[in-house]
Amino acid sequence: METIFKVALLFITIICSCKKDSSIEPVLTDLSGPYLGQTLPGTDPVRFAPNNLFVASGSTWWYHGSPVFSPDGNDMYFVKYMANHSGTEIWYTKIIDSHWTVPQKASFSVGDFPNNPAFSESNDTLYFYSNMNGGFINMVTRTTNGWSEPVTLNIPLPANIGIGLQFSITKNKSIYFELSLNNGNSPSDIYLTKYVNRHYTMPESIGSSINTDIGEMVGCVDPDERFMIYCSKKDGGYGFHDMYISLRNQDKSWGNPINLGPALNSNFEEVGPVLTPDGKYLFFITEKTGDNGYTPYWIDIDAITALN
Repeated sequence: METIFKVALLFITIICSCKKDSSIEPVLTDLSGPYLGQTLPGTDPVRFAPNNLFVASGSTWWYHGSPVFSPDGNDMYFVKYMANHSGTEIWYTKIIDSHWTVPQKASFSVGDFPNNPAFSESNDTLYFYSNMNGGFINMVTRTTNGWSEPVTLNIPLPANIGIGLQFSITKNKSIYFELSLNNGNSPSDIYLTKYVNRHYTMPESIGSSINTDIGEMVGCVDPDERFMIYCSKKDGGYGFHDMYISLRNQDKSWGNPINLGPALNSNFEEVGPVLTPDGKYLFFITEKTGDNGYTPYWIDIDAITALN
């Protein structure tokens, strides 16, 4: 009798633990492998979102930025614009037992318009935008129980400005981001704050070779600051916001921008450029025929001739 009781108890324990595990981290059984198992792109942009994460007609959300992968490739974070409350949320999926999990809202997705998740070179540190605590760029670190509570970076700011949602952080922790003067009523320009002696400096404009009176949006800066891909509505483009590239000169100034051309830009809007951690692929979001709202696309970085 005692043996039967022990076997029954063991069976119940196994069933309960299985239910607990599957309810915490349900996986998408048809999504496995690097980059959610998607076929790697060539030199023409292709839609990245797999069927599981493609925004269907009538959906309550659409992408508000490009997918962001961790350096080891085992996590993907992305931002949803939620139609029901006209705000954004940061969501994630990760690899469990070789498969990607069903996306969940990130624990640190708080404040108005949480946005722009960005990993450092380490898998253990992630930055994101949120206006909580009166700041705008926040940081979380991994713990044994998940992500830590967010810490707001202490970045000095000029008075009477507006702050954009996008930023790009480099290997040496310098941060490129958007500011607009006159309490946010002027077009946004790209500014740089440097990390010096464990403190951030007062931001400075990166210069007139990039910034215009039309308005520019931060995209992605190479971790070593060799080049920058950003977005602008300047004259001579193909549509609303186009993507441009600027190479860094030997004197550390930014070179004249080059439009990335009709293979990437269209008569609609191309924004949110993000490099994969290995620097091989470029993500961006746009809306093409068959899309429902903004959708992520990606392309082999070799398509950008300015880098070759």
